[in-house]
Amino acid sequence: MLAASHADLIYSCHGSLEAGQAFYADVKRRLTKYGRSPDALKILPGANFVIGDTQADAQENESNPSSAGQPEECDRLSGAGLEPGSFEL
Repeated sequence: MLAASHADLIYSCHGSLEAGQAFYADVKRRLTKYGRSPDALKILPGANFVIGDTQADAQENESNPSSAGQPEECDRLSGAGLEPGSFEL
């Protein structure tokens, strides 16, 4: 795992607390395989915010993200169309 061997920080988002805790424990355990202390890597939990003029609007935006803005903007914000191989490490 690249993060366990090289990263100082990971931004991570999971669907549940349990999934996030499992990921955290797994990554921290892998650090020792690369001779690193578990404290050498910080893991930042991700958070998604959904807004609307009312709670009903926010719930609609959550279930249908493209209703919250222009589809092109949603694609840009989600990183759609980016090729991971085009970035230098």
